[in-house]
Amino acid sequence: MAKHATVWMNFLKNSIENGDYTVIGILVALAVIFFTFLIFGVFKRRSNKRRGVLILGGCDAGKTLLFSRLVYKTHKATFTSISPNTGTYSVPEKGKSLSLYDLPGHERVRLQMLEKYKDMTRAIMFVVDSSSVQKDIKDIAEYLYTILSDNVISNISPPILIACNKQDLTFSKGAKIIQGQLEKEMNTLRVTKSGALQDISAGNNNTYLGKRDKDFSFSDLKPLHIEFTECSALSKHSDMEPDLKSVEEWLTKIA
Repeated sequence: MAKHATVWMNFLKNSIENGDYTVIGILVALAVIFFTFLIFGVFKRRSNKRRGVLILGGCDAGKTLLFSRLVYKTHKATFTSISPNTGTYSVPEKGKSLSLYDLPGHERVRLQMLEKYKDMTRAIMFVVDSSSVQKDIKDIAEYLYTILSDNVISNISPPILIACNKQDLTFSKGAKIIQGQLEKEMNTLRVTKSGALQDISAGNNNTYLGKRDKDFSFSDLKPLHIEFTECSALSKHSDMEPDLKSVEEWLTKIA
């Protein structure tokens, strides 16, 4: 084996020294093929790594029930937890699947969980309780601001869906109203955060969100693409299906 390798090496060396362009061309072609497969393999591994849809939001937003509806197609009793739920969502139209990660919304652990899972982010679903958004708006905006200004999330620029959940409840706010309330609160929060931009200890919140000298708007966060939708993991009546059509359409689109 070693003898054959030595013969080939001497042949290649002599061909190059003698300017045999046929052999040189073959070597270049082989090198191109090798590096093409190498680059393809790297991108494929990155693509496979980033198949996760992070389901984020505050406590009692309905994340876990929504997760159960999507993964298990059923209503499972849920409770506040500090552990993540993981499952697979199939997209038969594309012959693909997505890994769903329902991360705890408790303030004590949610940033720790985001730090752990953000590198595998394919997309983010941020769930809002439409029935209590008025009183929770500051906490919702603070958490969302942290996510959007995170350096890793900014670099990945995943598609983001703000799922305005619990539309089955009588006093729930619509997606347009929630978007307007969030933009107003994010604008106020941005003024507060901007003072910390030069402070290294500010952590991940070191990115100015939106356009300067202009009120905050989600449409200005390019290349991030943020959509709002209305949904309900519960139905108004026990004999009715939950309204998750727009959520499932979004998952199909980003798969």
